[in-house]
Amino acid sequence: MTDRVSQFVSLFEDLPDQRQEWKVKHNLVDIIFIVVVATIADCDDWEEIEWFAREKEPWFRKYLELPAGIPSHDTMQRVFSWMDPELFRQRFPAMDGACLR
Repeated sequence: MTDRVSQFVSLFEDLPDQRQEWKVKHNLVDIIFIVVVATIADCDDWEEIEWFAREKEPWFRKYLELPAGIPSHDTMQRVFSWMDPELFRQRFPAMDGACLR
């Protein structure tokens, strides 16, 4: 893992995970990293994010564990549906939040 990816992962590693532990197949930070990268790459919806991640899976595997492969778009959407947007925003220390209001 590169230093920058490690820094990114460290921003989210203590984010509360509300998923039922016995159902968890994908690391929370893996899902977050995939969604952020895909969004930067101009993906507009969950299906497109999943497609992008599958196409770029070898690249993602350089940086992420992906113990169960690429998560489905439904999994990514569920994770982001329960995530507190303010807690998520606070993980980006360089952002003042003005662009998110």
